[in-house]
Amino acid sequence: RLQEATGSNAKEAAALGGCWIEGRYGNGAAQRIELCLPPAFDGRAAGLLVFFHGGYWQELSAAQSLFAAPGFIGRGIAFAAVDYTLAPLAGP
Repeated sequence: RLQEATGSNAKEAAALGGCWIEGRYGNGAAQRIELCLPPAFDGRAAGLLVFFHGGYWQELSAAQSLFAAPGFIGRGIAFAAVDYTLAPLAGP
């Protein structure tokens, strides 16, 4: 399910000149993707970079990974940052 982002993500999108969309890939609260499309997105992009943040499965988030987005969308490349369930909530 995709939806236009609101709040701070919408402000980030406006600052970048692109379109920000939040998607979900699972039922967990942290199972989501932040997608930023290039400003002149017409259904085609030069590519897509998917960024999985580090943090030893214990810290950081997709939102903290957005620092890399401007350099990519400015070149026509879509950027996606992926969130996932962190420890200790994620179990075996």
